[in-house]
Amino acid sequence: MNKRKFLSFKPIAGTILGLAFATITGVNVYLVMEGQKKLSTSDVMLKNIEALSQESNNQTQLWIRMPHPCSYTVTGNPCSTIVVTVGGMEVQVQLDKNGNGTVTNNQGRITCDPNGTEQCTAKECL
Repeated sequence: MNKRKFLSFKPIAGTILGLAFATITGVNVYLVMEGQKKLSTSDVMLKNIEALSQESNNQTQLWIRMPHPCSYTVTGNPCSTIVVTVGGMEVQVQLDKNGNGTVTNNQGRITCDPNGTEQCTAKECL
């Protein structure tokens, strides 16, 4: 009788052993795959850090700042004075007999030419 119970335990033990082996193998494959993902991300980050840390042969570009006037035509009641805002400043404009006037902002447009001595941001007339 004892032999029979022992013999019936072998298939169960084999199944349990097979499941344990499959589980351990699956976990190991998962860990290896995750490790490769982390390694790939680390490689990319390392390359970015190396690129940022290398000294650049290009020095900061300096410019010649060139202001240009912007002229604006305004209209209103003939022969009247109106107030307009140009470049953040309020300006009074005397309108002619046709109701037209002109406002000029002498530094409304900025161009940046190379080989200068300062930083520059280009700006167009609005």
